[in-house]
Amino acid sequence: MSRKHKHRKPGPEPVRVVSPSGAGSLVAASPSGAALLSEGPEPTANNATLPVLFIALLALLVYVANVNLNNHAGEFDPRVYFPFRNVAAVDNAHPHSPVETIRRQGREYYALYCAACHQGNGQGLAGQFPPLAGSEWVQGEGPNRVVRIVLNAVAGPIDVKGTHFDSAAMPPWKPTLSDEQIAAILTYIRSEWGNKAPPVTPEEVKKIRDQEKDRETPWSADELKKIPEKD
Repeated sequence: MSRKHKHRKPGPEPVRVVSPSGAGSLVAASPSGAALLSEGPEPTANNATLPVLFIALLALLVYVANVNLNNHAGEFDPRVYFPFRNVAAVDNAHPHSPVETIRRQGREYYALYCAACHQGNGQGLAGQFPPLAGSEWVQGEGPNRVVRIVLNAVAGPIDVKGTHFDSAAMPPWKPTLSDEQIAAILTYIRSEWGNKAPPVTPEEVKKIRDQEKDRETPWSADELKKIPEKD
């Protein structure tokens, strides 16, 4: 008898177990595996160098802004206040009381004649020039003493705000400043830096000038203390 060979029907392919090292071949065998491998590695975040042109532009902008601030000292463009130069000019253009007008004039005279020694803040210079801010000589009830100090000056030792000055000396302003100028300066310093004292009028200055017209020497602190602050 002849043996008949039975033909086996084709069945499914046996499942292959792929080790981790063979993962690449498994991916390549899938329909989308080839596409994944051809795209390359995933993107990563790296530090990028800024373009030199960008840095130069930023530096230029900072420079221009700084120049603009320096030119205007932190103020608006003068055209904002036209026809005035700045906000101070606008303020000065508004009407003020007579006392405030004199006080503003006194501020200008003070800066011109007094600030070099007593400083713009009225604090003077330690050991050299007494302060005017908070000074009992400046804030007297009346102007009798302080007017004499300005007209003929004061020399020698003097105590101001509890501090002793051995060689306080100042120039006499009688031959240089008018009654109006002295009154304006005293009105200013008696109401500035926290000082609170009544204004001084040109008439008060003239009265004392006439009383002391023959005096040519500076006053001492002891002499001034004998003079009443107010008539």
